[in-house]
Amino acid sequence: MIKKLDIFGSQILLRFKGEHTYNTRFGSLFTLLIFSVIGFRLFFIVKDIILRNSPQVILSDRQVDDPALFEMTNYTFPMAFAMQDCKTFNAYIDESLYVINAFQQIKRLVFNQTTNVYDSVWDTPIQLNIQPCSTLNFGNPATQHYYLKLKYQNYYCFDPSAVLQMQGDSNSEVYSQKEVYCLKLLKKMQTLGYD
Repeated sequence: MIKKLDIFGSQILLRFKGEHTYNTRFGSLFTLLIFSVIGFRLFFIVKDIILRNSPQVILSDRQVDDPALFEMTNYTFPMAFAMQDCKTFNAYIDESLYVINAFQQIKRLVFNQTTNVYDSVWDTPIQLNIQPCSTLNFGNPATQHYYLKLKYQNYYCFDPSAVLQMQGDSNSEVYSQKEVYCLKLLKKMQTLGYD
């Protein structure tokens, strides 16, 4: 009876005792072992799917050539940034130690008839208003709870009424980027024990 489970049996061109294959006990045990391993693995996969205990995330990136214009607002792209104390890891604002500046830069490709190639021409950088965050900076209800749990008053944000534009990638005809600079007031920081 157990010999009937053997999936590794050798085929006999002539029938042996009325059978197409010659089955052994070892082949049957090996078949049971394989089906048991497959069954256990399938059981744990289904269990993980149903209980959702240890999800595995599969991430794939899709490169989009020349991304379209995206308008950053406090609803579409809430953003906060800060300096962090190296000892306590708490965010802080202290303009006697550092100054934050932010600029929007736009690059355009302009065809140069002399060289017959496109030249990158950068517009004059536009300074962006930076201020301590308030509840107005987090207009998206789906993400607002995350920011409001932080000590958001110790973070910087863009002006809540600002509509900032992001567009393209570095080789697009029009490319828009934001740059944030931190200017350290080095001597003051060294006297206070900061590196």
